[in-house]
Amino acid sequence: MPRESDNYLKYSKQFKQDYTASTADIIHNSKLLFEAREDLTDKSWKALQHKVGLSERVTQMLTKIGKNKILIQARYINVLPGTYGAIYQLTKFDDKKLKALLDSGKINSKTTRQTINILRRGNKAVRDVAKKDNTKRFLNIRLSEVKGLSTNAMRSFEKDLSSLVSKYKSKVKLDVEQFNLTKRLEDRKKELLTLLERDLKVKNANHQQVYRNYEDRLKTFDTETIVTARGLLNKYSKKNKSTDF
Repeated sequence: MPRESDNYLKYSKQFKQDYTASTADIIHNSKLLFEAREDLTDKSWKALQHKVGLSERVTQMLTKIGKNKILIQARYINVLPGTYGAIYQLTKFDDKKLKALLDSGKINSKTTRQTINILRRGNKAVRDVAKKDNTKRFLNIRLSEVKGLSTNAMRSFEKDLSSLVSKYKSKVKLDVEQFNLTKRLEDRKKELLTLLERDLKVKNANHQQVYRNYEDRLKTFDTETIVTARGLLNKYSKKNKSTDF
């Protein structure tokens, strides 16, 4: 069926901006984006991405989740991991394997992206050796390798990188607009803080234990992010004490 619709606003109005707050909202947006991709012209599809403020990479991930007929089933909403990154990794399993993992409980709401990758790879190496040489020809920037980098530092780095690529554009074929480094870093911080707050808000939660569960991930970000996280811990710890009287 040809993509003929220009009405991207119809989809943007249904898009949940704070969707990382729950798995149900992640699935809602994923289904919505898949439907929109099948319906909208390329120009309107780009307009929708801009309107809802998603990077190309996140849009691709959510759309692929929405395309998966198993992951969007209501019966699995409470079983799926709580981040879109982890749910996206599940799209890489074939349907039979995915269903078996979900039904058996090997994949559940606490499962991390790293655990899913181990289930996929088994004992295989992380990277295909045959592809290693080809990878050397490309510039790969992985936020997961950066520890304690602030948004301002990333913004400065991205500006320097843009200048460098512009200077050598005749020799290096790179699309600077696709880096989106600052936004990716901000999105990752926001996602982690949102998940932390979600777990702190759970009734009768052990707030100190919840914080410890996130501590290693928080240490990969800048001091400002850690201060914000500690503020959330203090906020909900105080609320809990006030209800004890």
